[in-house]
Amino acid sequence: MTGPTIRPAGSGAVLVDFGSAIDDAVFATVVALDRALSVQPPAWLCETVPAYSSLLIVFDPLVTDHAAVAHHLQSLDAPAVDLAAATTHAIPVCYEGEAAPDIAAVAATLGLSIEAVIAAHLAG
Repeated sequence: MTGPTIRPAGSGAVLVDFGSAIDDAVFATVVALDRALSVQPPAWLCETVPAYSSLLIVFDPLVTDHAAVAHHLQSLDAPAVDLAAATTHAIPVCYEGEAAPDIAAVAATLGLSIEAVIAAHLAG
């Protein structure tokens, strides 16, 4: 991959696109840019929205414009992110009794068995 593509996304946002591949290296780059912006947020920064291979950056159009945001992004030195060192959170689930009061309704609404709903949920 060469460098990211930075393009306007509405009047107050830019999309930084790192290509179409969904893999750990691309995602680490997205996370690194997101973190670099959060460490020293520019005055014009309103919000960032990371995805697998892109980062949407919402800015205040009364403070700056697309070209200035793109210039700022190109000047950043975002460090690499080690995804293997990221914290993993285990979230327990239960599909029985009082812990799953709506599972039968979900299954009926979807036209699936309860087992199929559970399998779909576990599939991620």
